[in-house]
Amino acid sequence: MNFQVRDLSKAGDAVLEGYLQELYTFTIESFKVPSASFKFHAASLSQTWQRILQESQALKVACQNKVEDIVNQLIAVYLEENLR
Repeated sequence: MNFQVRDLSKAGDAVLEGYLQELYTFTIESFKVPSASFKFHAASLSQTWQRILQESQALKVACQNKVEDIVNQLIAVYLEENLR
């Protein structure tokens, strides 16, 4: 997860969107695992998504709306999984 949105956006929108989709899938599955270690690492994933959101806003990347939608979905899933 050590990358910058700038690097991926230079590689092309398809590369950035593909990476975001894979990270999204991993994050969603991680949020659904009841293990304490996964819950601990959820904070790191959340920080990664926060950084992605901030960098994509600053760079005004083409898929900005998609990033915002993904972050909103992640917040909803995290709350749903942890507030039961």
